[in-house]
Amino acid sequence: MLNRKLLLIALSFSLFAHSSFVLSADVKCSLDSGQICTSHAKDMEGKTVEMCGLVAATKRFAKGYYINFDQKFPNQTITGVIWDDNLNNFQTQIGADISKIDGKALCMKGKIGSFQGRLQIVGYDKFKLQE
Repeated sequence: MLNRKLLLIALSFSLFAHSSFVLSADVKCSLDSGQICTSHAKDMEGKTVEMCGLVAATKRFAKGYYINFDQKFPNQTITGVIWDDNLNNFQTQIGADISKIDGKALCMKGKIGSFQGRLQIVGYDKFKLQE
């Protein structure tokens, strides 16, 4: 039993010792460059981070766009918010219209918080689609 626990600890350590994680075939998070994966967002609430995840859906609202990561609303891991006054910056940086990013891997920088009990990241600075 002790050997089994030591093996599990060693495997866990080796997983976290690597600097890159692959969430799916399309999403990569590099801890060395300060990126987090959507699955770690809940641990970073209140902090400004660069987060990467798979875009499940985008939705227009009165003052901007919602980007649901990993799953569609209401089961998303976290929601990205892009305000209208930052939409041109977003689309210029990613090289695509926001309505065409569903199913793509996206990294965005912003502050993680919550709104109505759900995690969100308000993107303001750095946006990139992963190849």
